[in-house]
Amino acid sequence: MIKKLLTLRIILLAITGGIFCWFAFQTVREGWKYVRLDAQATVSDVKWEVKMLSSSHYALFATYCYMVNGQEFIGQTLFSTPCYPNHYVAENDLKDRLEKKIETWYQKKHPAFSSLQKKFPKKELTNTILTFGVLIYFYLIHGLMSNRLFSEISES
Repeated sequence: MIKKLLTLRIILLAITGGIFCWFAFQTVREGWKYVRLDAQATVSDVKWEVKMLSSSHYALFATYCYMVNGQEFIGQTLFSTPCYPNHYVAENDLKDRLEKKIETWYQKKHPAFSSLQKKFPKKELTNTILTFGVLIYFYLIHGLMSNRLFSEISES
């Protein structure tokens, strides 16, 4: 019975480890994007679109021009947040954005890498931390079960 529980714990540990690695990869990828965007420039000539991601998810998409050290660059951004439930709501938010001055984030070393949205990966980091907690839990359970198994074997 204890061997079956030990096998189950090892399987859960392996699955949780794989999920943790996936979340950690996403956190590092999104964190790298966040860190790379280290300078700002004023945007000119913005063309906005509302993109349909699915039947109930719409996002804003922008194509824009910006100048860095006298050189003009063209960038594109598909906004990950906010996500709109329909085209009408997205268009209303777009009207508000048209009135504001827009700045782009870009990488100083490679100014062609840019985005209108610089978002810290809170969700990805939270998922990674929580999954790491579950991984530690299964690891500790594995250790406790191993100690119990060895103590029962030595007693018999």
